[in-house]
Amino acid sequence: MTFGKVFCIITGASRGIGKCIATEFCKEMLPGSIVCLLARSEKNLTSVKNEILKSNPKLFIRVCPVDLSNATECHTRFEHIQNLLRENSSVDKTLLVHNAGTPVKSSDYFFIKYWSAPA
Repeated sequence: MTFGKVFCIITGASRGIGKCIATEFCKEMLPGSIVCLLARSEKNLTSVKNEILKSNPKLFIRVCPVDLSNATECHTRFEHIQNLLRENSSVDKTLLVHNAGTPVKSSDYFFIKYWSAPA
């Protein structure tokens, strides 16, 4: 299975299932795909990024440390991601893997504000 050239956001990407999803998905992406790895730990995200680039070095991977339980952080981070997507609109698909384990409503804010709005 190949995803083609994609813009992909993966939350909870620093360890566990999120890390596995990130590393496996990235094996199937074409060069020039853009991946935004989100989690709290920048150190762990950087490690995941380096692991991914060993198997698929032509991806553009953005490490995005963010606490998804903090609405202000979410708003700021997702505005940056939305701008990055606008600048790189020539992708085949846009994927969102929401794997972060937060019981707080700030992630709902993101989905309602950014994904439910008309393009």
